[in-house]
Amino acid sequence: MSTILERYAVKPRHVEAFEPLWRRQAALREAAGFTVHRAFLETDAEPKLTCLMEHRDSLLGFDALDRLEHLERSAEHRTLATSMAPHVFRNRVVRAVDPWTMTTATPESVAGTHGERIAIMRRYEIVNGWPEE
Repeated sequence: MSTILERYAVKPRHVEAFEPLWRRQAALREAAGFTVHRAFLETDAEPKLTCLMEHRDSLLGFDALDRLEHLERSAEHRTLATSMAPHVFRNRVVRAVDPWTMTTATPESVAGTHGERIAIMRRYEIVNGWPEE
C-alpha cells in the first residue's frame, strides 16, 4: 500500500518545542523519498499530529510501511526520535490507508488566511481492517 496515516498526541505545553523537531522529521522523510500530502497539528484540545504520506517507490510496488521502517532504523532518525520523545506521548499509530479523496495543495491552501494550513483527513479506509484484540 502506498499511503500511510500516522497519528499521535503531543504533550500539552510542548507544541512549541515539538514543532521544529517535526519539521526536521518531515524534511528527513522527504529526503528519503516520502511525500507528506497533509500534516495537521490539532491544538484545540489535546494536541495531536495527523500526517498522511506516501513513498515514491510505492509506484514501483514497494511497501511504503517497509520504507518508513527502514528510515526509522537510521542513526539520523533515531537521534531525532530521541529529541522528540520528551514532547510526545507513546500512542503513535501508523497504518496503511486507502484515501477516498485526496485534494492537491495550492499556494492559497498552504498560505491560509493567517499563515495556517487547514486539512481534513477523516475519509479513509484502514487496509486489512483493525487488528484483532
